[in-house]
Amino acid sequence: MKKNYLFTLLLTLCFSAVSFGQSVVITAILDGKAPSDGCSSGSGSSSPKALELYVSGTVDFNGYKYEAEANGPSSSSGESWTSEDISSLGVRTDEFVYIAASGATVLYELYSGATASNTYAGGSSFNGNDALRITDGTNVLDQFGNPSDVTGSSDHDNSWEYEDSFATRKSGSTANNGAFDVGNWVVPGRNYLDDKTSCGEMLSEVNFGSYSTVASTTPEITVTGSTSSFDYFEGFGPSAEQSFTVSGENLTA
Repeated sequence: MKKNYLFTLLLTLCFSAVSFGQSVVITAILDGKAPSDGCSSGSGSSSPKALELYVSGTVDFNGYKYEAEANGPSSSSGESWTSEDISSLGVRTDEFVYIAASGATVLYELYSGATASNTYAGGSSFNGNDALRITDGTNVLDQFGNPSDVTGSSDHDNSWEYEDSFATRKSGSTANNGAFDVGNWVVPGRNYLDDKTSCGEMLSEVNFGSYSTVASTTPEITVTGSTSSFDYFEGFGPSAEQSFTVSGENLTA
């Protein structure tokens, strides 16, 4: 009896370890500024609208959903999530996959790591203040944005706004089960890509395929607004880092 109990316990722990090793994490969102039918074409200027996901461990996407909540909850019906079955992504192991809500052709041209074989093309489009999430058909696995921050289609005043812009997840941050935290993301802000309309310029900013399950040990300071001075050390004393990187668009001496 004791041997059977021990065997059952070990088996349970093994299954638990496998379960904890599997996850799907949203790692990047792009609300692009390229033409809809090719990077060098002249038709349209709002493609692609794409999500990058990282699959840790082995995940079978059967029954999984991509969902979007547009413009925040209404006063009468609350949150309203559209749902798209992404089962066709199949079984994936330790790799990036993509969802192209629009502009799949441009996504493939923009980034060679996204192909027809690892991309789901379809689902609800989005416009910067729309929350997005991945579910297993029942449970929310990971979510970007909080619908409660948005009061309508014209409300773009929130910390995770990505219209004509993008958002990339910080390495080491894990799936949030619907409890979104903007601190786990780099979000340059609305209209950041307005002057970066070529596929090459967008790719260099979004940096698809760069997420790692291990947090970066290289310290960075990212500046998204205009600034003329700041003191990295002020109030903290000497830094323990040997070096650090300051990056941003609007830096002046």
